[in-house]
Amino acid sequence: MSARHGSNAIEFVLMLPILVVLLAGLADFGWWINQDLLLTDVVRDAARAGTAAGSNTAVAVATARVASGCLANQIPGACTAVVNLSAIPAGPTPYVPTGGTLPPQQWLTVSVTAPYNSIVGLAPGVPVELSAQIVMRVEK
Repeated sequence: MSARHGSNAIEFVLMLPILVVLLAGLADFGWWINQDLLLTDVVRDAARAGTAAGSNTAVAVATARVASGCLANQIPGACTAVVNLSAIPAGPTPYVPTGGTLPPQQWLTVSVTAPYNSIVGLAPGVPVELSAQIVMRVEK
């Protein structure tokens, strides 16, 4: 009976490093998802605030909101924001009915990148930099 207990202990000691690596990788991956969602929320909030402010102050309001959002959400590292105001939205051309025209509109594009600081460093394939972008129509 004592031989069986000894083999259980040896099996546990052999499997423990594998389990620790799996759990550390899972924690690291969860941290990456959390940071990515926080950055996406900061970008969405900045775009929403910029579009509500109107075309005259949209860029300044969105840029300030990105800076305060990165600090408030404790996103590690420095957030780099690129905020543009344009007449044509970035991405696919919007649908225009035959013979119709689009009313003049302003579009706010907010792009933010931030470095990703891993907790453990065991999750392979995780990008070293987080990024998020959103395009919204300016309301005023």
